[in-house]
Amino acid sequence: MNEIFIKLIFPFLFIFIITFGIFLISDNSNFETDQFVLENISTSPFKNPQQITDFANNILSRTTNFFTSFNKNSLTTSSLLDYATKVENEELDESDERQQNENFLESTTQNIEEMEEMEGIGGPVVTPKTPEDLQNILDDIQEKIDIIKYQVEKLIAEKAEKDKLEKENEDKKEEKENIIYPKILILEVKIDPIEQRFIKLFNPNYSQIDLTGWYLQRKTPTSDSFNSLISSTKFNNKVIPANGYFLISRSNGDIIIPDLTLTENNTIILKNPNGEIVSTFVTQSISTSSGAENALTSPNCQKFDNILINELQIEGESVNDDWVELYNPNEQPACLTGWSIQKATKTGNISRIKNFENNAIIPAKSYYLIVDSGANQNLLDLADMTTSSLDLSSEENGGNTIYLVNKKDQILDSQDINIIDKVGYGMAVDFKISPALRPSLGKTIGRIWDEQLGNYKNLGNNSIDFEINEPTPKAKNIKWEDSSSTDPIIDPDPNVVSKILINEIQIFPIEKRFVELYNPNSLDINLTGWYLQRKTKNADSWSSFVSSAHFEGKIIPAEGHFLISRKIIDSDIILDITLSNDNSLVLKNSNREIIDKVGWGEAADFETLPAPNIEDNKSISRTNGIDTDDNSIDFLVFDTPSPEGAIQK
Repeated sequence: MNEIFIKLIFPFLFIFIITFGIFLISDNSNFETDQFVLENISTSPFKNPQQITDFANNILSRTTNFFTSFNKNSLTTSSLLDYATKVENEELDESDERQQNENFLESTTQNIEEMEEMEGIGGPVVTPKTPEDLQNILDDIQEKIDIIKYQVEKLIAEKAEKDKLEKENEDKKEEKENIIYPKILILEVKIDPIEQRFIKLFNPNYSQIDLTGWYLQRKTPTSDSFNSLISSTKFNNKVIPANGYFLISRSNGDIIIPDLTLTENNTIILKNPNGEIVSTFVTQSISTSSGAENALTSPNCQKFDNILINELQIEGESVNDDWVELYNPNEQPACLTGWSIQKATKTGNISRIKNFENNAIIPAKSYYLIVDSGANQNLLDLADMTTSSLDLSSEENGGNTIYLVNKKDQILDSQDINIIDKVGYGMAVDFKISPALRPSLGKTIGRIWDEQLGNYKNLGNNSIDFEINEPTPKAKNIKWEDSSSTDPIIDPDPNVVSKILINEIQIFPIEKRFVELYNPNSLDINLTGWYLQRKTKNADSWSSFVSSAHFEGKIIPAEGHFLISRKIIDSDIILDITLSNDNSLVLKNSNREIIDKVGWGEAADFETLPAPNIEDNKSISRTNGIDTDDNSIDFLVFDTPSPEGAIQK
């Protein structure tokens, strides 16, 4: 007999069947099967209904043998239970079971008169039945077994469904917690007049963002906590376009709130579905007087959440020629009242440089210059604000982080929600994804101007957004060109290998999948005859990814990009490309020479070490075209993919 059977199920079900049979014999068959099953199913070791059926049939067979073996005149429930216990403990062998039954019955019969006198103690006295009656009893037992089987199957199915739902809910919760949501800005807020009240959001990313689950909260000057302003239900199925706007107002826009309530000095926060604060805005109107050099035609300004640290110099004609430039990308003047500029050393020590004055304003689409008070006179003449605390590190192994903060108090750490923008350079310990380069003497680091957008880059990565510039305080940034080499540029020999880089890769979602190439050369490169191959984690050889037929007649421009995607408009090649994590890609020229190779995750092929695996809605990308032949160094994970193509004419 099965060991699990003996230990757990047999004591319950066998005793139930024997007792039930006696109750039937004595016309006492009122038994609550559901309750029995519910009380004992939790101890069941059986994993499927077939095991339960086999077990029940075994019990039925033993019960039939038991009734057949008795032919005396009287039985009691207690005597039957004693017999059941013996069977349970395997004290009876099949060879002598019948003899034991008769001996057991004989000893029981000797006490019948005493048992009858003790009515209610030993159980009811049983009147003998015919074989037909016994068969009916067995049929009733079989029916009860079928009921038990059905109820057990039902309970198992219900528990399996419950476990499945719980796992799905846990998976959804874990998936939601692991999502990293992009940056969305509260760009502009208007509080007066009431009928024109609105809130404008801005998406600085290169892809549209689903706002389902996002929400806005508000805190007044007299409140201790934030209250709901725009609930998440209002944002359901709403989308903000790439580099576009989203309007919430009383009368028109993407969300219409007829009773939208806003007053002065309200703090408004935008939260993503994870409950993380993504953007903060303080409503305020400030009047300014005319007559200043940079006087505004409008007496009002707004506080914007997208003011940029745009350019900085750490050393010019002297070590004191430090300056930091801000830029207002908005169509309206921006207020800096109540804000401050702060910095951190390369060891992470934070200090406040200076608070902005009450009339500090940046004109629309213009600049604001903060200069060290010991700088040369030309810089001081341009300055909007001077300070003796700028002191940016110009040491070879130095670095700083500059913070623009929408409060006067010193921030405690780099995660302060009041940080509007930050830039780390050199050996700084705090930065956006990776630090910008440290500028050399007489040079600056400045944001890259994006001609297509007509604005400065703000992808949330200091190493990508900034480049080495010629100093242009309070003017459009100009990239520094190294003119130290006097060697003429020679057209490359078509037989000489030109370096083309696999620059950026996105896998999921499938419809956004792409591979971007980059040409770091000073001349256009003809890609005719080139091709891409792919290798999966367990593959022994490379397979075709993009054949040479697709590259026929294609050109990748000098210092430009070439885009291969499934559906992205203006891609150079649109193709049903297949990619997954733990893959490798190799780019080969028309001579079948390997020009570049990238592996990620647990890929079988890579350069030195693989890049990290690629999550949904993210990409891996080179930073400023870096190519050290080590995928783990050259590629970083980007929260906001930025596919760019050559746009073939």
